[in-house]
Amino acid sequence: MNLPDRAAPAPATEGQGAGPAGGLHGLLQVAGITLAIQAAAIREVVPRPATLLPFPVTRPDLAGAIEVRGAIIPVIDMGLLLGLGPAQAADGIVTILRHEGRVTGILLDAIDGIARLPATALGALHYPDDAPLHRLSAAGFLHGATRGVVLDIAQLTAMPGLPMVPDSLAGQRQSQAQHQGASAAQEDEPGHRLSDRSGDRATCLVFRAGGQRLALDAHAIVATLPESALATPPVENELWLGTLGWNGLAVPAVDTLRLIGIGSIGRTVGRSAAVVIHVGTSAGEPQDRSGASARVALLIDGVDDIRQLPRHAPAPLGTIGVGGAGGAHALVDVAGQPVLHLEPTALAGDPRLVEVSAMQVPLASPADAVAGAAGLGKTASAAASAAAADAITGAVTGTGDAWLTFRLGQARYALPLAAVEAVLPGEQPMLSVAGQFPLSGVFLHRDRPTPLIDLGARLGCPCEASTAAAIMVVVGMEGQRRAFLADMLCSVERVPLQALRAQGTSRQLPAATIRCRANQTWEVLGPQAFALAPGPAEAA
Repeated sequence: MNLPDRAAPAPATEGQGAGPAGGLHGLLQVAGITLAIQAAAIREVVPRPATLLPFPVTRPDLAGAIEVRGAIIPVIDMGLLLGLGPAQAADGIVTILRHEGRVTGILLDAIDGIARLPATALGALHYPDDAPLHRLSAAGFLHGATRGVVLDIAQLTAMPGLPMVPDSLAGQRQSQAQHQGASAAQEDEPGHRLSDRSGDRATCLVFRAGGQRLALDAHAIVATLPESALATPPVENELWLGTLGWNGLAVPAVDTLRLIGIGSIGRTVGRSAAVVIHVGTSAGEPQDRSGASARVALLIDGVDDIRQLPRHAPAPLGTIGVGGAGGAHALVDVAGQPVLHLEPTALAGDPRLVEVSAMQVPLASPADAVAGAAGLGKTASAAASAAAADAITGAVTGTGDAWLTFRLGQARYALPLAAVEAVLPGEQPMLSVAGQFPLSGVFLHRDRPTPLIDLGARLGCPCEASTAAAIMVVVGMEGQRRAFLADMLCSVERVPLQALRAQGTSRQLPAATIRCRANQTWEVLGPQAFALAPGPAEAA
């Protein structure tokens, strides 16, 4: 099977609502391939029962029938129909497809989620003319790392002998629509919202997170990620649990249950599935440094269903407030089970997600070169910057150990010049992190999240300059990057190191010092001063 290449997209036909250019698709697995089915054609997804019912049709790919809300619906084994072998999963799913007032069920292995497939993601497939996939595929698709086939529902339902039954829910929807038309004038009166109509339905993804069942409108979902590596975030945070790779980006991943205030998924760093959403409002979405819309991954256990749910309908089981956003999620009944239908606008506008989404960075960012003297930029203090830049420029061509000296409060310190990656103005766009001493925030530097530590408080000599007047120094030691604020950069010295003992803190005898040309002594800071975990004295 030759799946599509980005260089050979299939042409899109304007207005081809049921075709591959329709946009929103459900992604489902069968016999080792991924099928994309237009979301509008999926009525619902239900678990495969232990035993299927008999159905009065004889054909080799008929698996049986299933009862769904009082209707007996035939079920076709999609793996056999496509000539790929039977659906393998004993705990698989039955997807109810609808077309022109009729429905049928197809037996599949699993559901991967929902994806928007633009025309540029589609391409032609090449099969023998008599192959079932040649007749039933509208196109091949490439979505992130996922390749598969777009199923042509019109061709499928037109197959001779394919059993279909009337859609029992279609009559209910028509009756609701007629009722809404008769009462439209009343709903337009003050105090009534048109969006509260019970027949105004949205395609939703139903998924599990921490044992809870949740649903989210498909239009709010950028991508559904199967289980993949969850990278450790640069800081420990109750909400921000890591990053997931998607489409060339490292997308921040958050604890979904903690976000909506109903507990915690309790996940440790490892692997996880996720739903990726846009963050921001229609008035102005936040953007990453490349100008792309900011996104966040909501960590989940797995996907259960694609289903039509009432949009903004009164919640029959109640509502749950959104912490910090002032919205409300609706608790609804889905197949006899309570499901929390998340309010997408409240999620996208949650200020906590807006902050975390700023940490979205490219996955393949180039390695940072050690800045040295030439990489140190001008600081917020013009006098200090000029003096430091002049000294550094002359120092880089000399010999011996090089040190950057700076003042923090009333104390004097020195750093190995080779460890200094950059000098920046003290005010930087920052993700604030409270209660995690010595960490005070995280910001993006050269497309990497960089923790800002309160070095002054850790060493017992707080920075006296305001943030606007302070100087931010970015330091790389032992493979870790940290930043801190200083009052002033003083000079670059090339003098020998004076080691005093193996370990040290600023509250005791220093581990090492240097003596500069002005006959002043400066304590040399090592990796221990920049560690995120508190030292023994601080822990005590």
